[in-house]
Amino acid sequence: MRLGRALWFFVLALGSAVASRGTASAQQQLEGQVLGGGAPVARASVALFAATSSTPAQLSRTETDPQGRFTINYARPQGDAILYLMATGGEPAAHPGSGNNPDIALLTVVGAVPPPKVVINEMTTVASVWTHAQFLDGTAIKGHSLGLKIAAGNVPNFVDLQTGGWGRTIQDPLNSGQTPTMANFARCPTYCPVAPYE
Repeated sequence: MRLGRALWFFVLALGSAVASRGTASAQQQLEGQVLGGGAPVARASVALFAATSSTPAQLSRTETDPQGRFTINYARPQGDAILYLMATGGEPAAHPGSGNNPDIALLTVVGAVPPPKVVINEMTTVASVWTHAQFLDGTAIKGHSLGLKIAAGNVPNFVDLQTGGWGRTIQDPLNSGQTPTMANFARCPTYCPVAPYE
């Protein structure tokens, strides 16, 4: 009887330990740069979120240095979460002496496994908003896991996450020279609203 009870408590304790360890993995690090108008944005707040079907979880937050660079440490959540970065505020080098601009809001969806370095700029914002339009709820991204996975997988088709420049697919002949797709996308940072559902 005592042995059975002791074994039962051991199984419960082991299950609790596995469950608590299953919520997040070891510490990860992501480096990047926030750019506005092709120039660094200093002192911008950069937050990393995990998008799921419910309210996104903020995994970490940091601030950019004078060159707009940042390093963010986080624990990777288990499951089907898609990660994205939001950069807000900051002092744009494109407008020296203008001080902090609270209207800056830039986005980069980096997917389930982000690259080691990322850029957050107007191009990544348009690509992320365009592909995730149906999952935007104000500034939050949430939705069913398959849809989020497909949307995140399409972001690199429009933009190179590591450079903030053109993605592979949008540069192929069908999208660049033979149709207006690339031209329409290029105009979006100027003419398209960044967060149309707010």
